[in-house]
Amino acid sequence: MDHWMKLGVWTGFFILSLIIGKMLFRKLQNTLTLREIPSPTTSPILGMAYNLIKESQEELFRKYRELSKEFRPIYRVSLFHIDIVNLVNAVDIEQVLSNPNHSKTNTYDFLQGWLGSGLLTSSGEKWQLRRKLLAPAFDFNMLQDFLLVFNDETSKLVEKLTENLNESGTDISTYINHFTLHCVGETAMGWDWLDEGVLNDYRQNLKRMGQIILERVKNVWYRMNFIYTWTNLAYEEKRVILSLHRFTDTIIRRRLQRKGSVIERKRLSLLDILLKQKEEGTNLSHEDIREEIDTFLFKGYETTTMALTMLLLLLANHQHIQESVIKEIEAVVGKKLRPLTSEELRRLEYLECCIKETLRLFPSVAVISRIAGEEYTTSTGFKVPKGTTLLMHIYDLHRDPSVFPYPDKFNPDRFKSENSSKRHPFSYIPFSEGPRNCIGEKFALWELKTAACGILQNFRLLPVDDLVDLKFYTDFVLRTSSPVRIKFIKI
Repeated sequence: MDHWMKLGVWTGFFILSLIIGKMLFRKLQNTLTLREIPSPTTSPILGMAYNLIKESQEELFRKYRELSKEFRPIYRVSLFHIDIVNLVNAVDIEQVLSNPNHSKTNTYDFLQGWLGSGLLTSSGEKWQLRRKLLAPAFDFNMLQDFLLVFNDETSKLVEKLTENLNESGTDISTYINHFTLHCVGETAMGWDWLDEGVLNDYRQNLKRMGQIILERVKNVWYRMNFIYTWTNLAYEEKRVILSLHRFTDTIIRRRLQRKGSVIERKRLSLLDILLKQKEEGTNLSHEDIREEIDTFLFKGYETTTMALTMLLLLLANHQHIQESVIKEIEAVVGKKLRPLTSEELRRLEYLECCIKETLRLFPSVAVISRIAGEEYTTSTGFKVPKGTTLLMHIYDLHRDPSVFPYPDKFNPDRFKSENSSKRHPFSYIPFSEGPRNCIGEKFALWELKTAACGILQNFRLLPVDDLVDLKFYTDFVLRTSSPVRIKFIKI
């Protein structure tokens, strides 16, 4: 009996050794394959992990910009034993984003405690189902309803800016944050009845959640769940998520309690669309609805805030372009602030060029990531093994001098139809591209156009801060490290 037991143990040990050996051999093969890709000189053991630990987020952001310039179109960095392939080329990025076999990285798992498995974090059949369910919320008829909200909130934004004019310049973050949060909140949840105190608490929790995610992205140890679970930050994250969920749950309950069936309401929000689908028999739970509402608030609030902030700053720093936009607004809409129509938004073509050029220079999402779902070969002939982490640097893709001459210059003419039609379709992807592109692209453009039009009908923008002095960092969204100030001159 002992003989057979020993034989079984040794057999099991032998099989386990073979499995581990095969894994190590495959890992070595992959490492040797990836070693062909150009790479900066870093610590042989730590790799870029040393930079993650030592440097600030602003320094890391600048470091990646330098690497992209030096090694364009592709380079490799390592974090300890993990190799990461960085792509800065339209053809290579198209290869990845157009292939559904390449999945999102585990960085998105940091969001699942809050967002669950909604449109942003889900994959496969569940993602396809959610995308189909949400599509009606972004069709033309719904956008017409949303435009009513954009117009109303723009009037309030102009009023607040008028009341708080400052000779030395205005820190616009408070006003832009308020505007975008109300736009996305009212269109997503119909929360026009909420008081400012409740919204301010929600805004602070959103901000803190972003900071927590940033700390997890940067700290190597926090990436490991079995360590992170026992940290003070993890306990704080649970508290913040509980507050965020409580807020959304309250809105959903109040919406259901309001007079009239969801189906009968004349003006619908995204929440109403989801509740309507639930009433009609779609298999959506309360948690499913909350996931999509929270996802929409997260993606629609901070991304648009950054875009509008940078648009106003760029126009303030380029007076001749600002004047051209104002002339177009006066020709299409007139000088007086009033509700815009969808047709007028369509005709504001040069303003749209300015928005697109802003998103080229400062894409709200500067980098996106995937895991290679299969081995493939890049446009420059490098093999990328299955399971490799891929980073696609949209910020640097948009500054490719071979595609955008003088890439750091603000030049809206790049997006006139005769110019943009000549470019590779993946050379400009501020809303991502491929099957998982952003569902809210037109929503964002309408919101940005409405706000910019209202502001420029009432103010002339003058620069206070120099663009070159701004420092940036990124977690899931591109951010500035310091306040953005503009001088508003009332007309």
